[in-house]
Amino acid sequence: MKKPFIIIVGAGIMQKRLIETAIDMGFLPLVIDVNKSAVGFQLGVEPLICDISKSDETLFRVKEFFNQKKTKPLACLTCGTDFSYTVALINHFYQLNGVSIESAKLASNKILMREAFKKHNVEQPLFIGLKKGESLKTLPFSFPCIVKPVDNMGARGVKIVENEMSLKDHLETAFSFSRRGEIIIEELISGSEYSLDALITNNEIYITGFADRLIECAPFRIEIGHHLPTRASSVIKTEVITTFKKAIRALEIKDGFAKGDVFFDTKRNRGSIGEVAARLSGGFMSSYTYPLSTGVNLMKNAIYLALGEYSEINLNETSSFYCLERAIVPTKTGIIKSIEGIDEAKKLEGVMEIFLLKEKNSLVHPPRDNTEKIGNIIIKHTYFEKAEKIAQEALSLIKVNISPSS
Repeated sequence: MKKPFIIIVGAGIMQKRLIETAIDMGFLPLVIDVNKSAVGFQLGVEPLICDISKSDETLFRVKEFFNQKKTKPLACLTCGTDFSYTVALINHFYQLNGVSIESAKLASNKILMREAFKKHNVEQPLFIGLKKGESLKTLPFSFPCIVKPVDNMGARGVKIVENEMSLKDHLETAFSFSRRGEIIIEELISGSEYSLDALITNNEIYITGFADRLIECAPFRIEIGHHLPTRASSVIKTEVITTFKKAIRALEIKDGFAKGDVFFDTKRNRGSIGEVAARLSGGFMSSYTYPLSTGVNLMKNAIYLALGEYSEINLNETSSFYCLERAIVPTKTGIIKSIEGIDEAKKLEGVMEIFLLKEKNSLVHPPRDNTEKIGNIIIKHTYFEKAEKIAQEALSLIKVNISPSS
């Protein structure tokens, strides 16, 4: 008997666990990505090589595929990509369950998103938008501030600027990372930052992960790790979740997924939205650290939601561990000559996974965005302090030998 199709947008390491889960559930995933060598294409899937940033072209190719097969997909979803609009377009055409086109559009453009938050009185930083070719406007807030492309993820093109001169110097770089040629300039929020995931069914919001984010490498904003469950106070946790839920409702996400970067603004003593994506998180949170911490198979639940099989969703937590993700970050520019100590690090108690994103002969430099790390490690332990100690020991064992590039 032929296996039913579901579509997974993205074939990278962040989608690998979703693809594997779909296969385990008995589906044949049609996996779409422009990168022919992506890891997801090596898992026994039906590959479709296509630029998923081009939504209309992707839909055309998907329709072409299923017309030839004389069948239809049962679901379409993604996690850890920036292409929820592509997913929404496919779901709309095939009348599948998921985030609406309008909600995906709002979540894919930071200016439209912030305007929606403003309309619904969601707590957020002050901001202005700027299109390429427009004159820089007077900022409604003081320096330092933060500059972002409106339509990219992974902190690409994002930078904290200290004054008007450094702002102007960064504009060209920021614009180069925007497909629309637009950027957003935001007030810099002081305070702790958190990553949250949510499943939304019939307008009910279920939090499926609340992690503390570790951001370093200023003036860039590099996530060097996260851990969950959060160590925030119950007051901060309640405030952050309330703000996140308000943001989800402002984007009118009624069935689907949401991933939020949310601050606790110490200046105003309240939650403040960084941004919300209409998908589950990347960064190994939805696919690794949350399931390892709680025992909840979030990828399976996501597929059930995308299928509209709400009765099969099970978010009951069966375990309670601290789970940490920590990044292996290059500290200098050059060519990787070798990466040593991986086997030794894997033998440490609590080390669950080590992912290498770069290999021998790769050119690396201190990261300017979250795509420029060398790798990531995943740690699980009953006690946070012990998990942190294991992570530091694992990182100390891993030696990345970098020679200056010629």
